[in-house]
Amino acid sequence: MAPKRTAARGPYKIPTIYPLPDSLALRQKIRVSDAARLNAIHEDTFRKEHSRLIKKVSENVEAVELGDALSVGIPKVTV
Repeated sequence: MAPKRTAARGPYKIPTIYPLPDSLALRQKIRVSDAARLNAIHEDTFRKEHSRLIKKVSENVEAVELGDALSVGIPKVTV
């Protein structure tokens, strides 16, 4: 059996298909996993703490608006 291949992902790059005005660029949809990476938290944590931002795009696809993902900010750390 061949070993599983894992993709090494570099720094997050905001996906763009073509140049958009800033007002529209912030409304583009990104995957939930990318929104979590953008905020340096695990996808499950993002889903639990920010479920109000997740929109159902189709039957099997969920997405977050880029502007919403950026507005989450740094999660609070309790000591």
